[in-house]
Amino acid sequence: MTAVVPPLKYERAPDGAPDRFRLTADTTFYWRDVPERFWRRAAVPVHVAAGCLMRSVTSDNKLELMLMIYEGYHASLSVAPDSPRSTPGAFPHDWIYEHSARIAALWGCRVRDVLALADWWFLALLTFTGFRFRRTYFTIVRLLGYQFNRIFGANK
Repeated sequence: MTAVVPPLKYERAPDGAPDRFRLTADTTFYWRDVPERFWRRAAVPVHVAAGCLMRSVTSDNKLELMLMIYEGYHASLSVAPDSPRSTPGAFPHDWIYEHSARIAALWGCRVRDVLALADWWFLALLTFTGFRFRRTYFTIVRLLGYQFNRIFGANK
C-alpha cells in the first residue's frame, strides 16, 4: 500500500483557531493499493463542507482512496509533537476523525471502523514521509483514538 503526500501548503494557525495548522490551498491525498476491506467500505462518496472522500480504481487496477481537503481546514497531532514528517499525516487523519460519525452513517458501519481507516492511512503517510516514530504514533492512535474521539471529537 502506498500513501502519497502532495505538496502541502499550510501555515501555523492564529491563536484561537480550532487547531495548530491550517491548509492554505485545497490538498488531495491518495492511498493507493489500499487494503480491500477499507476500499469496499468506501462505496458511498462523502462530501462535507471541508472536503470529500471517495474511492476509485487506478489505470493499473490498484484500489485507491482519494481525500480532498479544502483550503482553511485546521489540523494537528493533538497530543504529540509535530514535525515536518508527521504533520502531513495529521490532515487526513484529523479530517476523517472529525467526520467519522457522518462517514459511518453513510457507509453503514461503526465509527470504530472509520477510525481504523484513518489510523491505517495515517501509518501509510508516516511511512511515506519516513517518520522515525511512525509505529509509536500509530500504536497510540489505535489504542487511544476512539476514546479521544468520543471525548473531544464534538469540540473540533
